[in-house]
Amino acid sequence: MMRQRTKELLTAAAGAFAETRSPFENAWLVEHEVTLDECVNLSDEIARAIRIYVNAPDDVRLRNSFRDTMVESGVHAEVVEHAMDGLRMKQIVSKLKRDGAKGGG
Repeated sequence: MMRQRTKELLTAAAGAFAETRSPFENAWLVEHEVTLDECVNLSDEIARAIRIYVNAPDDVRLRNSFRDTMVESGVHAEVVEHAMDGLRMKQIVSKLKRDGAKGGG
């Protein structure tokens, strides 16, 4: 389980990146009272998140990008998740019908 402080720093770092700032510049580190150990841990956690994102299947990255965009535009996260689940179910049913039509002939 991730520590609360780590979550706070990662959230703040994401905000810094969104503002085209580096969470590793001295001013940001001082502003957030980041210790040397926390800085190293923050770097490791950001690297891990990037590796997970890069290695994720395309549909997972697309789904996450879509969800984030919708939530940022003000749509409640739960509504977006339910809508995406419904779309995914339609996609699965369409694939099953298509595959069944190919094998049923």
